[in-house]
Amino acid sequence: MPKTIQEEFLYKKVYEFSYATLRISSSAKNREVAEILEGRAFSLLNSVLTADYSKTSDTVNSIISISGLLVDGGFLHPANKEILQRESESIHLAIKALPKKKEVLQDLGLGKIFSKSPLPKRQIVDKPVKQVQSAMGNGESEISDKTVADKISDGISDKNSFKYESEKRQSAIIGKLRQVENCRLNDLQALFPNISDRTLRYDIESLILKGVVERVGSRRNSVYRLKNTFGTAIELPASSSPVRTA
Repeated sequence: MPKTIQEEFLYKKVYEFSYATLRISSSAKNREVAEILEGRAFSLLNSVLTADYSKTSDTVNSIISISGLLVDGGFLHPANKEILQRESESIHLAIKALPKKKEVLQDLGLGKIFSKSPLPKRQIVDKPVKQVQSAMGNGESEISDKTVADKISDGISDKNSFKYESEKRQSAIIGKLRQVENCRLNDLQALFPNISDRTLRYDIESLILKGVVERVGSRRNSVYRLKNTFGTAIELPASSSPVRTA
């Protein structure tokens, strides 16, 4: 039997609709049509009692279709069919208003599949770390490998080395331009087979910015030559290699 207010309302509507269907079946002149309507009426009422609401909707629609045939055949007054149509819509709305029943999901027992063994502990491998110890007297720290001062010195030395090599190449470029008045980039590249084009262009641009060399012609067909205002050559360091700061 119905339990909720919505179910009670639906049962009442279906009961009334079933009774109206029986009234139509009793007035039907065709015995087969009368039996069909009578069967639909009891089937409709039973679908609500068993909570088969999908069958309830289908049975209501079937009764509406049969009543339409009776109207078209002149066996049922159109007003009666309109009343059934209106009440059928109320039944459909009442079915939609029913509270949704929660589906009971089955416990698949997945916990029995997995083992209960503990996760293995991660092995920690000690890596050599720079040891820093605090001096007891003045609070200064001593680093076992290179000191910060050594690293700064190395950076300065590397920078001086790059500058020295660049000035050395620029001096060679000037020497070449003294021998050959106009040189293309390929001519200057032959002087430094192990130097990239980017580095060589950097050296040439440095000489142009210093006012020592000038570029003549279009970008693709340009040549390089010494400026007429060229005076002193680039001074190179006294030693043949950069001096590393101790």
